[in-house]
Amino acid sequence: MTLGKISVLLMAIFLWAPWAIGQSTFGGIVGIVKDPSQSAVTGAQLTLTSLDDRTERNAGTDGSGGFEFINLKAGRYELVVHADGFADYKVSSFQLDARQSLRLDVALKLASSTQSIEVSSDAGPVINTENGTIGDSKDFQQITSLPVNYRGATTSPLAMLATVPGAQQDANGNVSVGGGLPSQVQYSVDGSPP
Repeated sequence: MTLGKISVLLMAIFLWAPWAIGQSTFGGIVGIVKDPSQSAVTGAQLTLTSLDDRTERNAGTDGSGGFEFINLKAGRYELVVHADGFADYKVSSFQLDARQSLRLDVALKLASSTQSIEVSSDAGPVINTENGTIGDSKDFQQITSLPVNYRGATTSPLAMLATVPGAQQDANGNVSVGGGLPSQVQYSVDGSPP
């Protein structure tokens, strides 16, 4: 191989590398735990439970009161926060979508004898303020209930991608989101690429 061919090969690898790392369908949860005076609570213990498969993950807050759960499957979750001297804080049910970076900030209250606070998070969709990712998840019931004739444009049920807010589909069945190119769209079925 000549030096020119090696340079072209290395250039191709470096240009392709950023695309290779962004192929995950996992999401994450970040936030800050604060006390009533808006000061950070360090050493708080957080337990995140998947309501779909009943698995638990634990984390603690850092020196600035921040916490992070990464590489989470899309689904329904419950979060419990415990810190000595404060009432337990519980978010009973919330949805995490694929590739979503969800911010959940926690405001703890001082504990009386035995007290806990439960927050019901059924308020609907949350605006993503963490990054510019556009994502959407649909379960089997939603897909079968939508009045979509996917055979009109393509023979693939992946034409459901066109139902994502901000998505457009051309006559060939290619989908673009938010004005991007069809080659920039990534999707998964049951957590895996088709």
